Formats: sequence, structure tokens, C-alpha cells
Amino acid sequence: MIGTTAGGPRPRAAFLVIGNEILSGKIADTNTRCLARLLRTKGVDLRRVVTIPDEVGAIAAETAALSGGHDLVFTSGGVGATHDDVTMEGVARAFGVPVIHHPRFLAALAARGLGSSHRDLARAPQGSELRGGGFGGSGPWPVVVMRNVWILPGLPRAFEHKMELLGDCLPEGPAFHADAEFVAGPEERLIPVLDRIVAAYPEVQIGSYPGPEGTRITFDGDDAGSVRRAASDFRAALAEAAR
Repeated sequence: MIGTTAGGPRPRAAFLVIGNEILSGKIADTNTRCLARLLRTKGVDLRRVVTIPDEVGAIAAETAALSGGHDLVFTSGGVGATHDDVTMEGVARAFGVPVIHHPRFLAALAARGLGSSHRDLARAPQGSELRGGGFGGSGPWPVVVMRNVWILPGLPRAFEHKMELLGDCLPEGPAFHADAEFVAGPEERLIPVLDRIVAAYPEVQIGSYPGPEGTRITFDGDDAGSVRRAASDFRAALAEAAR
């Protein structure tokens, strides 16, 4: 499915968030939203997000399961060189291969003046590919891709920097179509109207998100006409109810 284009089936993706710091609440996960927004623009359907600790066995098990059930899998976290950076080992175990010190990464470390103490930054599963980026003395490093698993850093700033690279490398699915309406007042008064629209348009994902000043209603789907009609009928029903 990596070669899917805008005219083909919509790729399905999963996101594996790795980090004790996420599960303990020490750090808030902002990477999920960052990735979800990018995948939306690419027409990729993010179907599942899983958060697990920095444990090789857990990483291996979840990677294997997600890889087998999705076209694309992304991981975040555990790609540094400290004792708790075990993502490369986990992904390698999922596919039954060893971790190696990638020769091109080792050369890039040398070009940047980094010595043997940084050697473990060059770890990657054997058989993995390198996508995007470069290996010069500066600039972004490529992303390690093991089959359909894209291994990304966990540090939010570094993760965000990889989004541009992913935008250039990822396949594109059919465009998502969306509309939205903000309605002042409490969400509860919208329930009868929403129930009718939801029943009439099962092919459209309709979301209701209340806030302090009102409720945002969203309409999302694969078919532009269905989304447009659902939003239009909702607005008409609101106008009728207000008379």
C-alpha cells in the first residue's frame, strides 16, 4: 500500500506512542495531534493510537500487531542512546531481525564530529530503509523505516521537524471532505436535530464538541456530496427549529 495514490484505496494507519514519561503524566503527548493533522492532509486514515511503556517486549508485540493490521505504522519515542531508548530493539524483535549500527549513520556521526560515545545513535533494525533527509554535516537525518513502520523521535520539537519529511515521502489517499458549523448555546438542545441528521447520513462522521460559548458540529466523509448535504440539512433543521 506504500505506493497508494490519490485515486486508490485510502491507506489505514496506526500510531504507537512509546514512553514511560507519557504514561506517568510527566510529559503531555502532543505528537498524536501533530501526526493526525498531517495524515489528514495526505488522505491517510488514522485508525488507532496505542501508548505503551519503554519495554522491548511490549514494543515488539504492539509493532507486530499494528503492522499486520494497517498499511502504515508510526512510532514515537525511544530512539536516542540512553538506557531507556529501546524502540529500535523492539521494532527489530517484531520482525525477527537484529539491530545493527547502520554504516551510513555512522559516517554521518563522524561528519558531525561525534565520536564513539554517540555510536548508539546509529542503531537501526537490519534490513530497514532510510527515507528523506540527508547525511551531511548538518540538516535533518532521514527516518528509519522497517517495512511499513516509520520510526520517529519522541521529543515534540524533533517530531514536528519530521512532519515535513513525511509529507514528502508518504503516499496520498483520496481527499477527506469536511464542513463545520458553530452553534451558540448548550449542546443538549441540538440532540434531536443531530439524531435525525446522523440517522439520515450514516456515511458521514458527525461530531459534536461543546465549549463555553457553544457547540462546534463537524461533518467529515469520503463523499463531498454527502458531507455537503448533511451540513446543509443540519443548518436547515436548525433554522426551522428556531422559528
